Amino acid sequence: MRSCRLAICLLLSSAISSLSVGCARRPAPCSCSVTSTRTSPALASEQADEVDDYLKSEMTKRHIPGVSVAVIRDGKVILASSYGQANVELSVPVTPDSVFKLASVTKPFTATAIMMLVEEGKISLDGRLAEYLPNLPSQWANVTVRQALSHTSGLADYLKAPRWSWQSSWREDLTPNEFIKFASEAPPVFAPGEGISYSNTGFYLLGMVIEKVSGKPYGQFLAERIFKPLQMTATRRDTLTETVPNRVNGYVFGGGTLRNAEYTSETWAYSEGGIISTAADLGKWDAALYTEKLVKHPSFEKMWTPAKLNNGSVAVIGDNGAGKPNYYGFGWFISEHGGHKIVFHPGDKPGFSPTFTRFVDDRLTVILLCNNSDDSPAFAMSLAIADFYLPSRNSK
Repeated sequence: MRSCRLAICLLLSSAISSLSVGCARRPAPCSCSVTSTRTSPALASEQADEVDDYLKSEMTKRHIPGVSVAVIRDGKVILASSYGQANVELSVPVTPDSVFKLASVTKPFTATAIMMLVEEGKISLDGRLAEYLPNLPSQWANVTVRQALSHTSGLADYLKAPRWSWQSSWREDLTPNEFIKFASEAPPVFAPGEGISYSNTGFYLLGMVIEKVSGKPYGQFLAERIFKPLQMTATRRDTLTETVPNRVNGYVFGGGTLRNAEYTSETWAYSEGGIISTAADLGKWDAALYTEKLVKHPSFEKMWTPAKLNNGSVAVIGDNGAGKPNYYGFGWFISEHGGHKIVFHPGDKPGFSPTFTRFVDDRLTVILLCNNSDDSPAFAMSLAIADFYLPSRNSK
Protein backbone atom coordinates (compact mmCIF):
# COMPACT_ATOMS: atom_id res chain seq x y z
CA MET A 1 0.00 0.00 0.00
CA ARG A 2 2.83 2.40 0.82
CA SER A 3 4.49 1.74 -2.58
CA CYS A 4 1.16 2.46 -4.28
CA ARG A 5 0.92 5.73 -2.34
CA LEU A 6 4.40 6.73 -3.46
CA ALA A 7 3.70 6.00 -7.12
CA ILE A 8 0.60 8.21 -7.25
CA CYS A 9 2.20 11.06 -5.35
CA LEU A 10 5.30 11.06 -7.56
CA LEU A 11 3.05 11.26 -10.62
CA LEU A 12 1.10 14.27 -9.34
CA SER A 13 4.14 15.96 -7.78
CA SER A 14 6.10 15.68 -11.02
CA ALA A 15 3.27 17.24 -13.01
CA ILE A 16 2.96 20.22 -10.68
CA SER A 17 6.66 20.77 -10.06
CA SER A 18 7.11 21.43 -13.78
CA LEU A 19 5.50 24.81 -13.03
CA SER A 20 8.06 25.56 -10.31
CA VAL A 21 5.68 26.22 -7.41
CA GLY A 22 0.89 22.81 -8.71
CA CYS A 23 -25.19 0.88 -6.49
CA ALA A 24 -27.70 -0.25 -6.25
CA ARG A 25 -24.90 -1.42 -4.05
CA ARG A 26 -21.77 0.69 -4.06
CA PRO A 27 -18.53 -1.23 -4.46
CA ALA A 28 -16.20 -1.06 -1.50
CA PRO A 29 -13.98 1.97 -2.08
CA CYS A 30 -10.38 1.30 -2.96
CA SER A 31 -7.86 3.81 -1.68
CA CYS A 32 -4.31 4.77 -2.33
CA SER A 33 -3.16 7.87 -0.46
CA VAL A 34 0.29 9.33 -0.36
CA THR A 35 2.69 11.89 1.00
CA SER A 36 5.69 13.08 -0.99
CA THR A 37 7.15 15.99 0.94
CA ARG A 38 7.30 15.91 4.72
CA THR A 39 8.54 18.27 7.34
CA SER A 40 8.08 15.43 9.81
CA PRO A 41 7.79 11.89 8.38
CA ALA A 42 5.82 10.66 11.37
CA LEU A 43 3.37 13.56 11.19
CA ALA A 44 2.97 13.24 7.41
CA SER A 45 2.24 9.53 7.69
CA GLU A 46 -0.27 10.17 10.47
CA GLN A 47 -2.03 12.84 8.41
CA ALA A 48 -2.25 10.61 5.34
CA ASP A 49 -3.73 7.77 7.36
CA GLU A 50 -6.24 10.10 9.04
CA VAL A 51 -7.37 11.50 5.70
CA ASP A 52 -7.60 7.95 4.39
CA ASP A 53 -9.85 6.88 7.24
CA TYR A 54 -11.93 10.06 7.04
CA LEU A 55 -12.61 9.80 3.30
CA LYS A 56 -13.46 6.11 3.43
CA SER A 57 -15.96 6.84 6.19
CA GLU A 58 -17.51 9.78 4.36
CA MET A 59 -17.76 7.88 1.09
CA THR A 60 -19.66 5.10 2.81
CA LYS A 61 -21.92 7.47 4.73
CA ARG A 62 -22.65 9.73 1.75
CA HIS A 63 -22.80 6.96 -0.91
CA ILE A 64 -20.02 8.52 -2.97
CA PRO A 65 -18.70 6.03 -5.55
CA GLY A 66 -15.40 7.78 -6.28
CA VAL A 67 -13.13 10.55 -5.03
CA SER A 68 -9.90 12.18 -6.14
CA VAL A 69 -8.09 14.41 -3.65
CA ALA A 70 -4.89 16.42 -3.57
CA VAL A 71 -3.40 18.48 -0.76
CA ILE A 72 -0.75 20.96 -1.81
CA ARG A 73 1.47 23.25 0.27
CA ASP A 74 3.65 25.89 -1.39
CA GLY A 75 3.00 24.24 -4.73
CA LYS A 76 4.26 20.85 -3.58
CA VAL A 77 2.08 17.77 -3.28
CA ILE A 78 1.88 16.49 0.28
CA LEU A 79 -0.98 14.07 -0.34
CA ALA A 80 -2.62 12.60 -3.42
CA SER A 81 -5.28 9.92 -3.21
CA SER A 82 -7.75 8.16 -5.47
CA TYR A 83 -10.68 6.18 -4.11
CA GLY A 84 -13.47 4.01 -5.40
CA GLN A 85 -15.10 3.90 -8.81
CA ALA A 86 -15.08 6.31 -11.74
CA ASN A 87 -17.65 4.07 -13.44
CA VAL A 88 -19.61 1.70 -11.25
CA GLU A 89 -21.16 -0.31 -14.09
CA LEU A 90 -17.79 -1.06 -15.66
CA SER A 91 -15.85 -1.27 -12.36
CA VAL A 92 -13.39 1.41 -13.53
CA PRO A 93 -11.38 2.78 -10.58
CA VAL A 94 -10.69 6.45 -9.94
CA THR A 95 -7.05 7.32 -10.68
CA PRO A 96 -5.05 10.58 -10.64
CA ASP A 97 -5.94 10.87 -14.34
CA SER A 98 -9.70 10.60 -13.83
CA VAL A 99 -11.54 13.53 -15.45
CA PHE A 100 -14.37 15.05 -13.39
CA LYS A 101 -16.85 17.78 -14.22
CA LEU A 102 -15.87 20.95 -12.33
CA ALA A 103 -19.31 22.59 -12.46
CA SER A 104 -18.98 26.06 -10.85
CA VAL A 105 -15.28 25.59 -10.14
CA THR A 106 -15.22 26.82 -13.75
CA LYS A 107 -15.96 30.37 -12.56
CA PRO A 108 -12.43 31.23 -11.34
CA PHE A 109 -11.14 30.30 -14.80
CA THR A 110 -13.72 32.53 -16.49
CA ALA A 111 -12.82 35.39 -14.15
CA THR A 112 -9.11 34.93 -14.91
CA ALA A 113 -9.82 35.05 -18.65
CA ILE A 114 -11.74 38.30 -18.16
CA MET A 115 -8.87 39.78 -16.14
CA MET A 116 -6.42 38.85 -18.89
CA LEU A 117 -8.47 40.88 -21.33
CA VAL A 118 -8.79 43.71 -18.80
CA GLU A 119 -5.00 43.86 -18.47
CA GLU A 120 -4.76 44.02 -22.27
CA GLY A 121 -7.14 46.97 -22.34
CA LYS A 122 -9.77 45.04 -24.29
CA ILE A 123 -12.36 44.98 -21.51
CA SER A 124 -13.23 47.56 -18.86
CA LEU A 125 -14.43 46.27 -15.49
CA ASP A 126 -16.90 49.15 -15.35
CA GLY A 127 -17.97 48.74 -18.94
CA ARG A 128 -21.54 47.57 -19.47
CA LEU A 129 -22.11 44.07 -20.78
CA ALA A 130 -24.32 45.62 -23.46
CA GLU A 131 -21.28 47.42 -24.88
CA TYR A 132 -19.87 44.02 -25.84
CA LEU A 133 -23.17 42.20 -26.38
CA PRO A 134 -25.54 44.67 -28.07
CA ASN A 135 -28.35 42.11 -28.37
CA LEU A 136 -28.99 41.98 -24.61
CA PRO A 137 -32.51 42.80 -23.41
CA SER A 138 -33.16 46.28 -22.05
CA GLN A 139 -33.53 45.13 -18.42
CA TRP A 140 -29.89 43.99 -18.50
CA ALA A 141 -28.58 47.13 -20.21
CA ASN A 142 -26.84 48.70 -17.21
CA VAL A 143 -25.11 45.62 -15.77
CA THR A 144 -21.32 46.00 -15.75
CA VAL A 145 -18.57 43.42 -16.15
CA ARG A 146 -17.55 44.02 -12.53
CA GLN A 147 -21.07 43.31 -11.31
CA ALA A 148 -21.38 40.12 -13.36
CA LEU A 149 -18.04 38.90 -11.95
CA SER A 150 -19.11 39.56 -8.35
CA HIS A 151 -22.78 38.45 -8.44
CA THR A 152 -23.89 42.03 -7.73
CA SER A 153 -25.54 42.39 -11.15
CA GLY A 154 -29.10 41.66 -10.08
CA LEU A 155 -29.39 39.16 -12.92
CA ALA A 156 -31.62 36.29 -11.88
CA ASP A 157 -29.97 32.88 -12.01
CA TYR A 158 -31.15 30.94 -15.06
CA LEU A 159 -32.24 28.21 -12.63
CA LYS A 160 -34.99 30.65 -11.63
CA ALA A 161 -36.25 31.27 -15.15
CA PRO A 162 -40.01 30.63 -15.48
CA ARG A 163 -39.45 27.86 -18.02
CA TRP A 164 -36.71 26.13 -16.00
CA SER A 165 -37.65 22.57 -15.10
CA TRP A 166 -35.49 20.30 -12.97
CA GLN A 167 -37.04 17.38 -14.83
CA SER A 168 -36.31 18.51 -18.40
CA SER A 169 -34.26 21.70 -18.74
CA TRP A 170 -30.87 20.04 -18.27
CA ARG A 171 -31.54 18.27 -21.58
CA GLU A 172 -32.33 21.41 -23.60
CA ASP A 173 -29.96 22.55 -26.33
CA LEU A 174 -30.11 26.32 -26.72
CA THR A 175 -28.26 28.72 -28.99
CA PRO A 176 -26.75 31.81 -27.30
CA ASN A 177 -29.68 33.97 -28.39
CA GLU A 178 -32.15 31.32 -27.22
CA PHE A 179 -30.36 31.19 -23.88
CA ILE A 180 -30.63 34.96 -23.47
CA LYS A 181 -34.35 34.83 -24.22
CA PHE A 182 -34.80 31.89 -21.82
CA ALA A 183 -32.87 33.51 -18.93
CA SER A 184 -34.23 37.04 -19.42
CA GLU A 185 -37.77 35.85 -18.77
CA ALA A 186 -36.84 35.94 -15.07
CA PRO A 187 -37.02 39.56 -13.86
CA PRO A 188 -33.95 41.13 -12.23
CA VAL A 189 -33.59 40.42 -8.51
CA PHE A 190 -32.51 44.01 -7.79
CA ALA A 191 -30.98 46.99 -9.58
CA PRO A 192 -27.31 46.50 -10.52
CA GLY A 193 -25.02 47.03 -7.52
CA GLU A 194 -27.84 47.19 -4.98
CA GLY A 195 -27.42 43.66 -3.62
CA ILE A 196 -25.71 40.34 -4.14
CA SER A 197 -27.25 37.11 -5.42
CA TYR A 198 -25.48 34.14 -6.99
CA SER A 199 -26.10 34.18 -10.73
CA ASN A 200 -24.95 31.59 -13.23
CA THR A 201 -26.50 33.84 -15.86
CA GLY A 202 -23.93 36.57 -15.22
CA PHE A 203 -21.04 34.18 -15.76
CA TYR A 204 -22.70 32.75 -18.85
CA LEU A 205 -22.77 36.24 -20.33
CA LEU A 206 -19.11 36.76 -19.39
CA GLY A 207 -18.25 33.78 -21.58
CA MET A 208 -20.03 35.49 -24.46
CA VAL A 209 -18.03 38.66 -23.75
CA ILE A 210 -14.77 36.69 -23.88
CA GLU A 211 -15.78 35.25 -27.26
CA LYS A 212 -16.84 38.61 -28.67
CA VAL A 213 -13.70 40.46 -27.56
CA SER A 214 -11.15 37.73 -28.34
CA GLY A 215 -12.79 36.46 -31.53
CA LYS A 216 -12.35 32.88 -30.29
CA PRO A 217 -14.70 30.31 -28.78
CA TYR A 218 -14.63 30.27 -24.99
CA GLY A 219 -13.06 26.81 -24.78
CA GLN A 220 -10.39 27.68 -27.33
CA PHE A 221 -9.47 30.89 -25.51
CA LEU A 222 -9.00 29.06 -22.22
CA ALA A 223 -7.06 26.27 -23.91
CA GLU A 224 -4.64 28.67 -25.59
CA ARG A 225 -4.22 31.15 -22.74
CA ILE A 226 -4.51 28.96 -19.62
CA PHE A 227 -4.57 25.19 -20.12
CA LYS A 228 -1.76 24.79 -22.66
CA PRO A 229 0.68 27.25 -21.01
CA LEU A 230 0.16 25.48 -17.68
CA GLN A 231 0.38 22.02 -19.28
CA MET A 232 -3.10 21.16 -18.04
CA THR A 233 -3.34 18.46 -20.68
CA ALA A 234 -6.54 16.81 -19.38
CA THR A 235 -8.47 20.05 -18.89
CA ARG A 236 -10.96 21.40 -21.42
CA ARG A 237 -14.51 22.55 -21.95
CA ASP A 238 -16.83 19.58 -21.57
CA THR A 239 -18.16 17.91 -24.68
CA LEU A 240 -20.71 15.18 -25.21
CA THR A 241 -19.72 14.25 -28.74
CA GLU A 242 -15.94 13.90 -28.49
CA THR A 243 -14.08 11.09 -26.77
CA VAL A 244 -12.58 12.17 -23.45
CA PRO A 245 -10.07 9.68 -22.01
CA ASN A 246 -10.67 8.75 -18.36
CA ARG A 247 -14.03 10.52 -18.17
CA VAL A 248 -15.79 9.93 -14.83
CA ASN A 249 -19.48 9.05 -14.64
CA GLY A 250 -21.70 10.97 -12.22
CA TYR A 251 -24.21 9.48 -9.77
CA VAL A 252 -27.00 10.32 -7.34
CA PHE A 253 -28.33 8.21 -4.49
CA GLY A 254 -32.01 7.89 -3.67
CA GLY A 255 -34.46 5.31 -2.44
CA GLY A 256 -31.59 3.14 -1.30
CA THR A 257 -30.18 2.92 -4.82
CA LEU A 258 -27.27 4.51 -6.64
CA ARG A 259 -28.40 5.87 -10.01
CA ASN A 260 -26.77 7.49 -13.00
CA ALA A 261 -27.05 11.27 -12.77
CA GLU A 262 -29.30 13.33 -15.04
CA TYR A 263 -28.01 13.96 -18.55
CA THR A 264 -26.94 17.59 -19.06
CA SER A 265 -26.59 19.16 -22.50
CA GLU A 266 -23.68 21.29 -23.64
CA THR A 267 -25.85 24.38 -23.16
CA TRP A 268 -25.12 24.06 -19.45
CA ALA A 269 -21.41 23.33 -19.95
CA TYR A 270 -20.18 26.82 -20.68
CA SER A 271 -18.41 29.62 -18.83
CA GLU A 272 -20.54 29.24 -15.74
CA GLY A 273 -19.83 25.55 -15.22
CA GLY A 274 -18.46 23.71 -18.24
CA ILE A 275 -14.83 22.77 -17.56
CA ILE A 276 -13.68 19.21 -16.90
CA SER A 277 -10.34 18.41 -15.27
CA THR A 278 -8.27 16.21 -12.96
CA ALA A 279 -6.82 16.73 -9.50
CA ALA A 280 -3.35 16.69 -11.06
CA ASP A 281 -4.20 19.47 -13.52
CA LEU A 282 -5.84 21.56 -10.82
CA GLY A 283 -2.60 21.31 -8.88
CA LYS A 284 -0.89 23.02 -11.81
CA TRP A 285 -3.56 25.71 -11.72
CA ASP A 286 -2.92 26.22 -8.00
CA ALA A 287 0.82 26.57 -8.63
CA ALA A 288 0.20 29.25 -11.26
CA LEU A 289 -1.86 31.32 -8.82
CA TYR A 290 1.36 32.05 -6.88
CA THR A 291 2.94 33.50 -10.01
CA GLU A 292 2.24 36.01 -12.76
CA LYS A 293 2.07 33.39 -15.50
CA LEU A 294 -1.58 34.27 -16.17
CA VAL A 295 -2.27 37.74 -14.77
CA LYS A 296 -0.41 40.21 -12.58
CA HIS A 297 -0.65 40.02 -8.79
CA PRO A 298 -2.83 43.19 -8.58
CA SER A 299 -5.41 41.41 -10.74
CA PHE A 300 -5.46 38.44 -8.38
CA GLU A 301 -5.85 40.85 -5.47
CA LYS A 302 -8.94 42.32 -7.13
CA MET A 303 -10.31 38.82 -7.66
CA TRP A 304 -9.80 37.96 -3.97
CA THR A 305 -11.21 41.22 -2.56
CA PRO A 306 -14.86 41.20 -1.37
CA ALA A 307 -17.23 43.10 -3.64
CA LYS A 308 -18.87 46.30 -2.47
CA LEU A 309 -22.38 47.51 -3.18
CA ASN A 310 -23.37 50.93 -4.50
CA ASN A 311 -23.64 52.27 -0.94
CA GLY A 312 -20.05 51.26 -0.17
CA SER A 313 -20.89 48.34 2.12
CA VAL A 314 -19.23 44.96 1.67
CA ALA A 315 -21.63 42.48 0.10
CA VAL A 316 -22.26 39.28 2.10
CA ILE A 317 -23.40 36.21 0.17
CA GLY A 318 -24.60 33.72 2.77
CA ASP A 319 -22.29 31.90 5.16
CA ASN A 320 -19.75 29.12 4.94
CA GLY A 321 -21.77 26.62 6.94
CA ALA A 322 -19.93 27.43 10.15
CA GLY A 323 -21.58 30.75 10.90
CA LYS A 324 -18.91 32.83 9.15
CA PRO A 325 -19.95 35.17 6.33
CA ASN A 326 -19.09 34.42 2.74
CA TYR A 327 -17.99 37.25 0.49
CA TYR A 328 -17.40 37.13 -3.25
CA GLY A 329 -14.68 38.75 -5.34
CA PHE A 330 -14.31 38.07 -9.06
CA GLY A 331 -15.04 34.37 -9.52
CA TRP A 332 -14.02 33.39 -5.98
CA PHE A 333 -15.76 33.06 -2.64
CA ILE A 334 -13.86 34.58 0.27
CA SER A 335 -14.32 33.49 3.86
CA GLU A 336 -12.48 31.96 6.80
CA HIS A 337 -12.21 28.62 8.50
CA GLY A 338 -10.99 28.37 12.07
CA GLY A 339 -9.42 31.82 11.82
CA HIS A 340 -7.68 30.98 8.51
CA LYS A 341 -8.55 33.06 5.43
CA ILE A 342 -9.79 30.99 2.50
CA VAL A 343 -10.59 31.71 -1.12
CA PHE A 344 -12.53 28.92 -2.73
CA HIS A 345 -15.15 27.75 -5.13
CA PRO A 346 -17.42 24.73 -4.85
CA GLY A 347 -19.41 23.21 -7.65
CA ASP A 348 -22.65 21.29 -7.95
CA LYS A 349 -23.91 19.62 -11.11
CA PRO A 350 -25.97 16.45 -11.48
CA GLY A 351 -23.59 13.69 -10.40
CA PHE A 352 -20.62 15.85 -9.43
CA SER A 353 -19.46 17.81 -6.38
CA PRO A 354 -16.00 19.38 -6.74
CA THR A 355 -14.30 22.02 -4.64
CA PHE A 356 -11.06 24.01 -4.82
CA THR A 357 -10.08 25.62 -1.50
CA ARG A 358 -6.99 27.77 -0.87
CA PHE A 359 -5.87 28.72 2.63
CA VAL A 360 -4.19 31.92 1.54
CA ASP A 361 -1.90 32.73 4.46
CA ASP A 362 -1.06 29.07 5.09
CA ARG A 363 -0.24 28.47 1.40
CA LEU A 364 -2.28 25.28 1.65
CA THR A 365 -4.73 24.05 -0.99
CA VAL A 366 -7.23 21.20 -0.88
CA ILE A 367 -8.66 19.88 -4.15
CA LEU A 368 -11.52 17.41 -3.83
CA LEU A 369 -13.48 15.89 -6.71
CA CYS A 370 -16.51 13.62 -6.05
CA ASN A 371 -18.86 11.86 -8.46
CA ASN A 372 -22.00 12.15 -6.32
CA SER A 373 -23.81 15.49 -6.06
CA ASP A 374 -26.19 14.64 -3.19
CA ASP A 375 -26.04 17.52 -0.67
CA SER A 376 -22.91 18.90 -2.41
CA PRO A 377 -20.51 17.21 0.02
CA ALA A 378 -17.11 18.30 -1.28
CA PHE A 379 -16.68 21.70 0.39
CA ALA A 380 -17.38 20.50 3.93
CA MET A 381 -15.17 17.48 3.34
CA SER A 382 -12.33 19.66 2.05
CA LEU A 383 -12.37 21.75 5.22
CA ALA A 384 -12.22 18.60 7.33
CA ILE A 385 -9.22 17.41 5.32
CA ALA A 386 -7.51 20.79 5.69
CA ASP A 387 -7.87 20.54 9.47
CA PHE A 388 -5.35 17.70 9.43
CA TYR A 389 -2.75 20.05 7.91
CA LEU A 390 -3.38 23.50 9.37
CA PRO A 391 -0.76 24.92 11.76
CA SER A 392 -3.15 24.95 14.73
CA ARG A 393 -3.42 21.17 14.42
CA ASN A 394 0.26 20.54 13.73
CA SER A 395 1.42 22.60 16.71
CA LYS A 396 -0.39 20.37 19.15
